[in-house]
Amino acid sequence: MIPRILIVSDKVDTGSNGLAAGLGRGGAAVTAVPLAAIAFDTSSPSGLTIPG
Repeated sequence: MIPRILIVSDKVDTGSNGLAAGLGRGGAAVTAVPLAAIAFDTSSPSGLTIPG
């Protein structure tokens, strides 16, 4: 099983991209998204819409 990790930050920058790259090298499937891209969605099972 491959770990799936979501990194949420006020902006996706070199810090979050570096963290994502390091976790990816460790075998995780990593997605980094800005907080502004996440939205509430009552039709979604999680209640959120997260791109990526």
